[in-house]
Amino acid sequence: MVTKDGFAVGLVAGGYENASTDLLLPLDRPLRALQSVQSGQSIRRGTIQGIWTLEKPAECRARGLSEHIIHKHSPDGSGLLMVNKILPEGPSDGKVKEGDVLLEVNGRNVTSLTEFEDFIDNAIEDDIKIRVQRSQNSLEFELSVQNFSKSHRVGCSNSLAPHCRTFVFKPLCCITSPSKASFFLAPQGPSV
Repeated sequence: MVTKDGFAVGLVAGGYENASTDLLLPLDRPLRALQSVQSGQSIRRGTIQGIWTLEKPAECRARGLSEHIIHKHSPDGSGLLMVNKILPEGPSDGKVKEGDVLLEVNGRNVTSLTEFEDFIDNAIEDDIKIRVQRSQNSLEFELSVQNFSKSHRVGCSNSLAPHCRTFVFKPLCCITSPSKASFFLAPQGPSV
């Protein structure tokens, strides 16, 4: 996707046939990866084993957040980050719960996935403190940030190996992928 001034702002990553709907991905993460490679550094990704999405204020209200909290942590009205899934046996398991709304990371207000991912990517093998709102309760947790690339590999079964390559799997809408799952891709057709 390109603006009228010629600046690339998104990547068309998919869509539906016979529909005017496309999946557009922001370029901030690929740009960060490119800059790392260009400067001779490895691409570092952190994880706290949770899937987070940006939710509109109406959804936050439905989860029991007050107008005061929503306005304080999302003054521009863009919404707040909410946990959709916590993956078993990860740093968030037993602490953060589905439906929790992120208020702060290390004492700073965080309202975008990009900013949240930056905190996590810059804290690999360190601890971060997050504050979430769960209904009427504000809770704080210390979470250990894991190195995403050490244990999250996708590969092919031996019979498919000639047809595909091993790579790191990272859904762009979330902070992590399952800690013990393996994904296998077929060269054509559904997952095996």
